[in-house]
Amino acid sequence: MRPYSPAVVFGALWTLSLLAVVVFTKTDWSVGPGIGGTIHRYASVVGNVSLPLAVLLVAHRVSPTQAGWRWAARVLGTLSLGTFGLIVVGVVRMAIGYGPRWRFVPLGLVERAVAFTAVAAC
Repeated sequence: MRPYSPAVVFGALWTLSLLAVVVFTKTDWSVGPGIGGTIHRYASVVGNVSLPLAVLLVAHRVSPTQAGWRWAARVLGTLSLGTFGLIVVGVVRMAIGYGPRWRFVPLGLVERAVAFTAVAAC
């Protein structure tokens, strides 16, 4: 695999996003928004998108002769992106006036489903 292939870039983005999520804490909404919480949120988005994309791009190279594993990785990667899409739908709904995103989607449950399917795809 080339050192700057899209899969390697997505893998590096995922690694860097994990570092940023650990370094910058979530927003404490009792205090109000801050730059650290904003960085944490954007790093979470990058991480939740980049890992499944990397898996989708390398599934064939990693399992060229094992169709079952390749299929499972692709299904789980796609499921991870689709589940993350629920959060995006909630954000869009909130932006156009349908109420808070956290009432549309159970964020903790969806985050766990995204993480589980993305890691399982690996």
